[in-house]
Amino acid sequence: MKFFVFASVLISIYGFLQVAGIDFIKWSIKNSPLSTLGRRNFAAEFLVVIIPYTFALIVLSKKKVEKIIYFSILSIFLIHLVFTFTRASYLGFIFSFLVFLFILKKIRLPEGKKIVLIILIIFSLTTFAKTFEKGSVKSRILIWKTTFNMIKKNPLMGVGPGNFKINYLKYCIGKKDVLTPVKENVEDVHNDFLEITAETGIIGLLLFLFLLFRIFRTGFCKQTLLTAASVSSISGMLVNCLASFPFKNPATLFIFFLNLSFLDLIFRKGKYKVKISKEIIFIFFIIYSISVIIIDFHAISGNFYYSLCKKYEKVKPAFALEMGKKSIMENPYNYKPYFICGKIYLSAGKIKEAIEYLKESEKLYPYLDTLQNNIGIAYFKAGNYQMAEKHYLLSLSMNKNRPETYNNLGFLYLEKGNIEKGIKFFEKAIKLCPSFYLAYFNLGMAYFKKKDYSKAEKNFKKVLEIKPEFFPARIYLKKIKNLKVPERK
Repeated sequence: MKFFVFASVLISIYGFLQVAGIDFIKWSIKNSPLSTLGRRNFAAEFLVVIIPYTFALIVLSKKKVEKIIYFSILSIFLIHLVFTFTRASYLGFIFSFLVFLFILKKIRLPEGKKIVLIILIIFSLTTFAKTFEKGSVKSRILIWKTTFNMIKKNPLMGVGPGNFKINYLKYCIGKKDVLTPVKENVEDVHNDFLEITAETGIIGLLLFLFLLFRIFRTGFCKQTLLTAASVSSISGMLVNCLASFPFKNPATLFIFFLNLSFLDLIFRKGKYKVKISKEIIFIFFIIYSISVIIIDFHAISGNFYYSLCKKYEKVKPAFALEMGKKSIMENPYNYKPYFICGKIYLSAGKIKEAIEYLKESEKLYPYLDTLQNNIGIAYFKAGNYQMAEKHYLLSLSMNKNRPETYNNLGFLYLEKGNIEKGIKFFEKAIKLCPSFYLAYFNLGMAYFKKKDYSKAEKNFKKVLEIKPEFFPARIYLKKIKNLKVPERK
C-alpha cells in the first residue's frame, strides 16, 4: 500500500504540472490534470481507489511525523481529485470513505475529525468550479436507452464480450432520441453494470454480482484495516461504474484485482496451510509471461503494424498501405487496417481495390457509419450510383449527425440531375456543421445550375470566408460576374 500511495503522489504532481501548462507526454488535451492516464476522469477514478489506502496508512502510523506525511499526501490526492471535476468520482470517493468508517469502527475520533475537516475544506473549492462537462447526463441517458434495447434483444447471453461498440449503431437504426455524435463513435455505455449485461447477458451480470457479494461478505465479516481499505477502494470504483467505465481503465482494474488478492489472503488465513516458495512463484511468472507472448504474438504484431499504418496514413500513404497489409496478415480479424487500406486506395483512385478492402472491413464491422459512407464514395467514383446511394442512406440510418454523408449524398443527387434534393442535403450538412465549406460550395454549385446566381454567389462568398484559399469558389464567382445574365427571382 505504501508503494502505491507514494507512486500515486508522483502521478498527482504530474497532474498539477499539466494544469500549469507543463506536459512531458504532450497529450492532445491541454491544461487538464489527466496525468499519465490520458483522461481526467480516468485520473479521478484511479485516485478514488487509491485514497482508501491513505486512510489506512493514517490509522496505521504511530509516529507524529508519519501522520503528517500521510495527511499531506491525502491533501494532494484530494486537490487533484477536485481539479478533475468528475462528479461520479466525487460521489465514489464520499461513498468509499463512509464504507471505510463503517468497516473500521476502531478509527480514533481525533483522526476521523481531521480527515473529515480536510475533505470539507478541499471539496468546498468545488462550489467555485464551473468546468463540469456540459450535457454529459443527457448523453448518458440516451446511451443507456439504446443499451436497454440491446439487452432486451439479447437477454441471456448478450451480444458478446467487447461487442457493444460494434452493435451500438445497429440499435440506433430507425430509433428516435439516440446519441450519435458528429465526430466520435459511442464505444462505452458509461455504466459498467449495463455494459456487462449488454455483452454477457443476465447470466454474466449475476456472476459479477455474486463476485461482489463475496467481496463485501469477506470485508464485513473480517473487519481489519486491510479489508476496510480494500472494500472501500472497490466501493468507490463501483459507484464510478454507475456513470463511467473504470473496468476499462487498466490502472483502476489493476487495483481492483490487487484488492481481491488482499481479501483472498485474509479470507484464507488459517484455513489452508499451504506454503508456496518464492522460487515456484517466480518460475510460474516466467512460464506465464512466455505463454502470453507466444499466444499473443500475432495480435501484438498486428497492432504494431496497424499503429504505423494509422500514423502514416496521410503523410506516407504507400508506407501506411504496406503496414496495413502486414497488420492484416498478422491479424485478419481487425477491421481497422482493412478500413485504412481501403481509404488509401480510394484516395489514390484505385477504386476496385478500395471496394475490396472496404467490403472486407464491413464483414467485420457492418454497423459503422463512417465505413458505410466510404463504401458509398467508392461506388460513386466507380459510377455505380445505385449502390452509392444505398450505402450513404445506410450510413445516415445509423448516424444522422454526420455532415459529410449529407454532403456526399447531396452531391450524388446533384450529379443525377435532382438539384432540389441535392440542395436539401447540402443544407442539412451546413446545419450540422456551419463551417463546412465544401457543403457551401456544393450548395453554390446547385444554385448555379439552377441559374439562381444571387444565391450561388452568396454561398461561394461564404466558402471564401471560411477557406480563402479555395480557388474553385473564386472561379465560379468570376463566371457569375462575367455572365451578366438577369438574376432569377
